[in-house]
Amino acid sequence: MNTQGSNAFFQGRSVLVTGATGFIGSHLTRALVKQGAEVTALVRASSKTDRINDLREQILFAEGDLENLASLEEAISTTKPEIIYHLAYATSVRSNDNPVEALQTSLRVNVQGSINLLQAAHTHKDTIKKFIRAGGLEEYGDGEVPYQEGQREKPISAYSASQVALTHYGQMFQQVTPIELITLRLALVYGPYQSDSFFIPSLIKHCLANKQFNMTKGTQRRDYLYIDDAIKGLLSAGRTAKLHGCVINIASSKAYAMNDIVDKICSLTDYSGIILRDKLSRRFIDIDNLVADNRHAKMRLQWQPKWRLDDGLRETVNWHKGQMKD
Repeated sequence: MNTQGSNAFFQGRSVLVTGATGFIGSHLTRALVKQGAEVTALVRASSKTDRINDLREQILFAEGDLENLASLEEAISTTKPEIIYHLAYATSVRSNDNPVEALQTSLRVNVQGSINLLQAAHTHKDTIKKFIRAGGLEEYGDGEVPYQEGQREKPISAYSASQVALTHYGQMFQQVTPIELITLRLALVYGPYQSDSFFIPSLIKHCLANKQFNMTKGTQRRDYLYIDDAIKGLLSAGRTAKLHGCVINIASSKAYAMNDIVDKICSLTDYSGIILRDKLSRRFIDIDNLVADNRHAKMRLQWQPKWRLDDGLRETVNWHKGQMKD
């Protein structure tokens, strides 16, 4: 039975979120609170909680580390979640110029850490109903586009390889656990509160400060998804029944050249500075065309993106302008 349309689904349900202090995780946590869920944020002792500090009276914080199985088992045992959203990964390995170091980190944190969380969840399989993992379109790598869930993945970075491994571990483990294990492959998500280590917020900040911005030729094409649409996809997966072992793309199914993104943001910010295209070299992990087919999400989750790119960029630019005034 599909319960995606029920606004009351999360009311009173215990939900554990890893990566709750991150960009997507903080938005998800906020949305779950609004839906009436009893949210626990799994955080490390060193985690910066700026994005969710205003929610401290409305959520619980459980200290735990993906690399410490005992801490995960204690957190789950204490909070007794019905749903786990797993969004915590070592994303720094995306841009690590040392492939060997990136490989070891992605194996230790992303793969082994996630397996630890899955193992801890399975220990409480009588109470945990869903384990929803956020993956990404990078898992398809140099594969044929638009990406479809059933095609063979061709990861080209340590990060995307670790994500692919987790997708397959989840599908394997689905055979022995009653917990619904679901992988959502998210497009490139953007919006308020995103770190300026990512392209869109970095460009916006440079434009608002009227500073020179260096980039590649900008011919790469990208499937961008506004944060609100991504969150609705995650919530829909939580509400929808019988998704055991599913892999579902959460994407706009539209690809835009990076140069087009630049032109739109320059227009929205009235930028009069200099954009140096082809100043930076392409990284070996860059993908020429990253865009996914979202028909599976429409069919299984009754989900589809609502935000147009122009509107999402405008909302994001306005948020950054507001931050400059504070």
